[in-house]
Amino acid sequence: MTQRATWSALAFVLAVVLLAFYPLWVFGDSCMAAQSSPGVTARGPVSAKEYGQLPLADSVAAYIDEPQAVLASRQLSAGHWPWWNPHNGLGVPLFGNWQSALLSPLRWLVLAFPDSSRAFDLTYVLRLLIAGLGACLLALHLGMPAAGAAACGVCFGLTGYFLRYLSMHHLNAEVWLPWLWLTAERLAHNSPGERSARRRVLDLLAFVGVTFCIVVGGNPQPVLIAALGTAAFMVWRRTVWGGRGIAWVVAASVPAVLLSASYWMAGLEYVRESLHHHNDTFGGDGFTAASALGFLLPQPFGAKGPLGLIAPHFGLLPVVLALLGLGVGLGRSAFLWIVLIVGAGKLANLWGTGWLGALPGLSMMKIFKYGYPLPALALALLAGQGAVRAMTAPPRRVLACAGAALLLLCALLLAGRRADLAAETLALEVTAAVAFRLALLALLMVVVLRAPVPARAWLAGLLLACELVVAFPTRWLPRLLPFEKPAALRALHERDGASRTFAALGLLIPNQNAVFALDDIRLHDGVFPRRYGKFVRQFLNPNVRAWPVFTGEDLGERTNDLLRLGREQGALLLPQQIADQVEDSVVVDLTADTPGRYFDMVNVEYFLLPGFSKASIEENWPKERFAVVFGDADFVVVKRKTALPRAFFPARVQQVADEDAAFALMARADFDPRQVAYLEGDVRDVGGGLSGTARVEARPAPGDLSLAVQASAPGWVVVSIYPYPGMTVSVNGEASELVPANGTLSAVYVPRGRHAVRVTYVPQTLAMSRALVGLGALLLLGLVLARVRGTRSPAAN
Repeated sequence: MTQRATWSALAFVLAVVLLAFYPLWVFGDSCMAAQSSPGVTARGPVSAKEYGQLPLADSVAAYIDEPQAVLASRQLSAGHWPWWNPHNGLGVPLFGNWQSALLSPLRWLVLAFPDSSRAFDLTYVLRLLIAGLGACLLALHLGMPAAGAAACGVCFGLTGYFLRYLSMHHLNAEVWLPWLWLTAERLAHNSPGERSARRRVLDLLAFVGVTFCIVVGGNPQPVLIAALGTAAFMVWRRTVWGGRGIAWVVAASVPAVLLSASYWMAGLEYVRESLHHHNDTFGGDGFTAASALGFLLPQPFGAKGPLGLIAPHFGLLPVVLALLGLGVGLGRSAFLWIVLIVGAGKLANLWGTGWLGALPGLSMMKIFKYGYPLPALALALLAGQGAVRAMTAPPRRVLACAGAALLLLCALLLAGRRADLAAETLALEVTAAVAFRLALLALLMVVVLRAPVPARAWLAGLLLACELVVAFPTRWLPRLLPFEKPAALRALHERDGASRTFAALGLLIPNQNAVFALDDIRLHDGVFPRRYGKFVRQFLNPNVRAWPVFTGEDLGERTNDLLRLGREQGALLLPQQIADQVEDSVVVDLTADTPGRYFDMVNVEYFLLPGFSKASIEENWPKERFAVVFGDADFVVVKRKTALPRAFFPARVQQVADEDAAFALMARADFDPRQVAYLEGDVRDVGGGLSGTARVEARPAPGDLSLAVQASAPGWVVVSIYPYPGMTVSVNGEASELVPANGTLSAVYVPRGRHAVRVTYVPQTLAMSRALVGLGALLLLGLVLARVRGTRSPAAN
């Protein structure tokens, strides 16, 4: 393979991916999820003049990836390592939240320029370029000609799964899969004496670096998939690698994992302390035959409500080309065909694939989501081989492959009609999608049968690129400032003593409150501190699943019909068993004693309410408890006059066994957080008539809280911060004990008099993770020296 051919293949992939995103370069649009998601208004960013939806982006990034990057960047700029997010609930880990992916190189651009939507857009495009260029180089390394490698790179870089989840954090890891296989190949092949010591060391460092990028990429699921896929790849290449090469790959993976220990250990600590929705029901998930139509037609149902559950596309022409290359070159690989057929079959819940979902680890994974990259890479390699085969394939073979693909397409269309989706499958957009792909298929047949032989492979790859590029809409949304602060929030910040808020859904969607430096007490993520999740569901908002995700509106029943429709459509298109856990929403009366006293306890001083009339609140809500402080077309801000401060002295304390016992006592009608606090620690005798003051002086760091305390007698001061493992407290600079209070708060014992109390968070795993990182560095140094000396490493013996 000449260097010119290699650069030609890479340039082809680069050009096609950049062309697919022409709205960014030509019209100045943006593909940030936050551009179209409700933020501080019910319709979208404050500066939006027109509203819409990004049909190919998962909007979840608007309340995970994008705001977390802004928050982390601000903390880093202030000189603080982003261990903690003080704004969500009673505080949650930030670095320990795997979804933040703060160590991933594919987060560094947005961490450097968090206020630039272009930084986010460039990051999303860069992910696809990494995927496509990696697949192209892998194909070249496996001996595929340049034209086929170019088709392979485009097929993987623009696969529908990456386009559907364009802005999501897990792509930070998944796009490195071909690079993992490529660097493993080079590491395993570099025997001593075959190349210079410098090249051998670079190959080692490249494999370790790629493995590190995958481990810290954002979710544990892609790590498991990459590990399983690479183990299978290793078995396929065992005769080429040999025992020594396999030993090098296994040995080099160890320092990569150890070097990322601070990331995964903090995440394990968070998961252990939290509620999360991943359980053994996930392994049975998958698409139905009807929604598997999306395998061949790029999201034919667009983003129309629940029909957006259509499967992300692999593409019609890639399937035709893969069949065309069957039995030739990589097309002879049973490994690639097994990965494609079994992987796609499991995604579509094909009979006989259910055992995969019962395997350890996979039973808790959304295979219909995270299971895509492996079959997509296998298909890309097979399609690339098919593009090469197009130069010499006999006409009968071409017609047979086209016929097989058409039969598959017809079967999926019939499945959609049988599933009562006739109105959708006959819609103009779907009909046009089918017609366009049939036209491309006809052109492919003409190219293979009539074009000059040297050009056939490149033309076949170009037609494949055309199919994948047009999966995109013609325009996205105009570039906005998605985290622009509206007048209501500016007014809120200007008020003295502003404390926590409760924002109904449609305003300050999760984690955006942190961008605006507002402390919001809702549940925010699929992973959330265990005690607090139980507290919110029981006392503040029953419209939360058993795992911490909202079912509908915070304050009413308006979404019940939509929820029921979603369950029905979800069962039709995506048989997720967790859909049965969705409950009807119920009305939450914010003026009632329940949940009012619990809002008081966690210091909710302001309600942010969309769709409410300022006049109606002023007329009907008790004036001694509520006051409207701001109102505009988007929402009303209501001040609660009864909220307790961030730290307070209860009249007495009572010892309980655990948080369940505390919650049971707190559910009694006579519970008053001002009168009693239920402590799980060693409750000392506080005597009678305890009184005092405690006020927040400063937040020295995001995970710190400094209090000025004045106690009339020795006793317990309750601090409104989550009793998370790693929270420590000092009184006048001396270490003290922090114990859980009222199930989800914390308490510290103080003597009589004036005291400076400081609560600080550092992960409990920090010391151990630093030791593991140091061990990883030593192991890597040892492997480097072994490569330099050209001797066998201990791992190879």
